[in-house]
Amino acid sequence: MFRWLKLTCRQVHRLLSERQDRKLGLMERVRLRIHLTACDVCSVVARQFRVLSEAVRRLGT
Repeated sequence: MFRWLKLTCRQVHRLLSERQDRKLGLMERVRLRIHLTACDVCSVVARQFRVLSEAVRRLGT
């Protein structure tokens, strides 16, 4: 029924990368949040992206 909401881990990793360069659309953010809620591995990857992004931001200042 809600199969269209599901993302694969590969799709999530791509969105996490794209999120660094552009603002994700509403449905992309919803689908990403749903997946991250259920997938521990992708949640760790998302945290790693946040840490790296923050480190790069700090280097730029």
